[in-house]
Amino acid sequence: MVQDGRSPQDRDRQSIWSVPGHLWRWYVIIFVIQYFVFLGLTIWDEVATRGETGAVRVILNVQTGMTGNILNIAASTYVILEGFMLAQWLRERDERKRANVAKENQEWRAWYERMKTAQREGRPFDEPPPIESQDKNGK
Repeated sequence: MVQDGRSPQDRDRQSIWSVPGHLWRWYVIIFVIQYFVFLGLTIWDEVATRGETGAVRVILNVQTGMTGNILNIAASTYVILEGFMLAQWLRERDERKRANVAKENQEWRAWYERMKTAQREGRPFDEPPPIESQDKNGK
């Protein structure tokens, strides 16, 4: 049903962190690791370099510091996962290319063998050669 001139899909929410479901566990793991690293660094900064003496003041300063970093941690975790996904996509693309090249080479070898056999036997050979992949794509 359409309300206010918008379709139901217009009201669907889109996540800024559209992490694929199969990588969600990795997102959480990387996020937690980064969170604790930043937490440790923030505590170290408060205790070692600023020299705060009161525990409550240190806890409040650490919380303030972590609040400012939480979005950065979430974003950097997403970027790390995007890097992994890009690497995986490139690897799969290269595997597909290798498989296509191997198939094309096999077709050419088979065509060449048929041509040589026909020449040895003195038969005419009018079979066209296999089409190269760049010709198939029109490039």
